[in-house]
Amino acid sequence: MKPKTKRHVMYGFQAAFILVIIFISIFANVLFPGSEFAAIVGRTFGKFFDVSAFFTDNYLRFIETFAILIFVWILKKIITVSLQYLTRNRNQKTTGLLLLHSAIRFSSVFLAAVLILSAWGVSTTALLASVGILGFIISFGAQGLVEDMISGLFLIIEKQFSVGDIVIVGDFRGSVLEIGLRTTKFLDGANNDIKILNNSDIRNVINASSNLSKAVCDMSIEYGEDLIKVEQIIQDFLPVLAEKYPVIEGMPEYLGVQALDDSAVIVRIVARTLESNRFQLTRTMNREFKLLFDQHNINIPFPQLVLHQSS
Repeated sequence: MKPKTKRHVMYGFQAAFILVIIFISIFANVLFPGSEFAAIVGRTFGKFFDVSAFFTDNYLRFIETFAILIFVWILKKIITVSLQYLTRNRNQKTTGLLLLHSAIRFSSVFLAAVLILSAWGVSTTALLASVGILGFIISFGAQGLVEDMISGLFLIIEKQFSVGDIVIVGDFRGSVLEIGLRTTKFLDGANNDIKILNNSDIRNVINASSNLSKAVCDMSIEYGEDLIKVEQIIQDFLPVLAEKYPVIEGMPEYLGVQALDDSAVIVRIVARTLESNRFQLTRTMNREFKLLFDQHNINIPFPQLVLHQSS
């Protein structure tokens, strides 16, 4: 016989033995009425498996338990419906609302457990004191976890950033994937990696999605070019650029001469857009103004090295 089959047979015998013990314990007086065996079984196993006596002696407690469950369920429904009514104008559930629903469920279960234990004669005062002491011990031994959870609550309540926002934390830039009570997940758009930070480690955050961002395009022209003419060409092209690319919010701006380099005059053009489109729009503007300069024969200088040969 295979080892697996042997185990199955052994488990079957064990289950059958347990069922026989339970059956005899419950029905000993029926199977062996008035016998010494029935009396022994009643004084030993029967005390644990006398289901009928258990229900007979505690039927009021069962009714009270059922009433408590109904009461807590109705109370939870009232609170949940009220919350949904107050937030009916929201298009989607925010992280704070989801957290509040979870807190309501947890509180309902805890309340029901305390009331049921009290109905069955358990001292809830001692139980709550024990829970408080246990909670203190756990919080003292897991200060980092508690700190992360408190920080997570403040992130959610203060709405420093939301899921989908692009943020900068230290030298990391990414979009928010998930805000949890202990950790927050970010997506690095460049490498498509997921960065997970403990909430207590999230400090000095820059929310780049809170306002429109600026895509910056710096173009170089030769010193010999007519700057007034070049500026007019750029100004005339800005409405065309805005109409061509809907990701641009409003009208792009020509800000003027940004710098006077060794071999070039650098002019700057900016356009406002969402942070998620900023880098791609910068690349697009670089291409468009390069083609524009080529079209109007505006020279873009490049570094040159002049060698002088002594005679």
